[in-house]
Amino acid sequence: MGTIGRQSGRAVGIQRLTNPVNISLSGDASGSVSFDGSQNVSVPLVLSSSQSFSGTLSANNLIVSTSASFPKNSTINSIVIADATNFFQKPNGTSSPLFSKVSAYQLSIPVGFKCIVNNTIVTVTSLVTLTLNSTGVSGLDTGTKTAGTDYYVYALDSGSFIISANVSYPFGYNASNSRKIGGFHYGLIPESFTAVNNITSTDATTIAGINAYSFWVSEV
Repeated sequence: MGTIGRQSGRAVGIQRLTNPVNISLSGDASGSVSFDGSQNVSVPLVLSSSQSFSGTLSANNLIVSTSASFPKNSTINSIVIADATNFFQKPNGTSSPLFSKVSAYQLSIPVGFKCIVNNTIVTVTSLVTLTLNSTGVSGLDTGTKTAGTDYYVYALDSGSFIISANVSYPFGYNASNSRKIGGFHYGLIPESFTAVNNITSTDATTIAGINAYSFWVSEV
């Protein structure tokens, strides 16, 4: 961890860890969070199944299994009763698409989306924009975009997202530290396509490059 020292009579701030550490909890409740020393962190807590609690329980955004029970005087905000291993919560309603098209090569994930990856609750706190025009986190896992390709969107246990043409998991990751949350088709219609004949401007924008009609989600 960075050190606190003095230089010319002024305090030197704490520096980020060169290699962030992962803090994990286990037992009757589990959770994990990455910590790099730059700011305080909170560990999202997932209660194990078949747990009973006595006394007073206060919590926010609690995720529990269906077999957990709580004392009568508990105060719990935004409780979600779910299979913790498959927890998936869309902020825009169960019947609405999770993704929104930003441009012919970009899509976004809205604030409030939550899911569990590798026992870590991934929460979108600011709009996430993914692009086919770059590689790495928030882009393609490898290679370059190819017209006529089905792409998949994965949430990572680091809290980030990535796009891949691999149906199982992204390049450089595995089935444990990534989770497929949906996908889309990048079509043969050019990104520069515009309204023509009976195709309206709105339809042209929808189908050029990323076909917004093809968005789908995977909640398991």
